Amino acid sequence: MSKNLILNIKKICKEKYGNYVIQYLLQLGNQNFNRKIVLALIDELVVLSKLKFSSNVIEKCLNFSDENTVNIILQYMIKPNIICEMMYDNYGNYVLQKALAVAKGDLRFSLFKVLYKIQSNN
Repeated sequence: MSKNLILNIKKICKEKYGNYVIQYLLQLGNQNFNRKIVLALIDELVVLSKLKFSSNVIEKCLNFSDENTVNIILQYMIKPNIICEMMYDNYGNYVLQKALAVAKGDLRFSLFKVLYKIQSNN
């Protein structure tokens, strides 16, 4: 079952009710499974962060995954073009705020550094 779920997770996350299933599973706290979810979604992180339903799933990934898994997301996001794209989107902005809230250490500093650089260029 979990293999089929992971294979179809991008589609499920975008659905009006399917996203709630994924959010629930993330909240269960099975860190192995949460990592599989994040790895299955990471290549479409920006797109999913900008959609109404799937953005909630990405926020739950940030909230309920362990630090190593969260760092995978943060390292993907840390590029200025990705941060800009998310920052200026209604849903992506909330995901970015959640990322800033959960980021720790060097990754937190790097995220703020990129944001400062973007702000200085405008």
